[in-house]
Amino acid sequence: MRLKNKIALITGSSRGIGKSIALQYAAEGAQVIVSATTLESAEKTVNEIKQSGGEAFATVVDITNRDNILAMYEKIFNQYDHIDIVVNNAGISMTKSTIELTEDDWDRTLDINLKGTFFSCQVAAKKMFTQEKGCIINISSIWGSAAAPERAAYCASKWGVEGLSKVLAIEWASKGIRVNCIAPGYTYTDQIKDLIERGIIKEKIFKKRIPLKRFASVKDIGNVAIFLASEEASYINGEIIRVDGGFNAFGYIVE
Repeated sequence: MRLKNKIALITGSSRGIGKSIALQYAAEGAQVIVSATTLESAEKTVNEIKQSGGEAFATVVDITNRDNILAMYEKIFNQYDHIDIVVNNAGISMTKSTIELTEDDWDRTLDINLKGTFFSCQVAAKKMFTQEKGCIINISSIWGSAAAPERAAYCASKWGVEGLSKVLAIEWASKGIRVNCIAPGYTYTDQIKDLIERGIIKEKIFKKRIPLKRFASVKDIGNVAIFLASEEASYINGEIIRVDGGFNAFGYIVE
């Protein structure tokens, strides 16, 4: 029970990595705030947590809208008098020929992945300043430090998340707030399965580049999120933890 009685918000936690983090946090004793784009999807995760004996609370947010983010946190702070952990997981993928990227493609990707992460960090930090402690974990990607064709908007957004996280880590450390990033590799989520089915990701080829020869499970990512939020990581700040099976260490793509 490494997170016993901690109040933890996970954005984008109705499915995939975010949902797994929510379930794993609850199993470690945290009171989990599940945030999603619809109340129905958030409540499904909340119900799973409660059925397992955990505590959870559902919220709704349009992460691209600052006022909406403020409203979400206002609802949270009406329910809880503090917040210990924020995991900014909400995000989308964007794979499209760079020459064909539209303004809407670019804006949507940056608004969700980077703008939403920033304003969630900012609002959470204002509360954490009064507590003089807190933990923020932002979810990046293997493409947060590498480049790939047809991922201009996505790479830009995730490189931004990693740079932002480092700035916040050094700026807010004096207030007792730790900010770190998790950069997952290819992980079996519905999003990845869809890309495999559409032929955008060729699973056999990418597994050749991964030294561990497998994609991550959502629990692999959640395990790191538990560690970073726990007292065991109390001296870890401003780090990017790559959970990719050695993908970025490999250095080249095997065709």
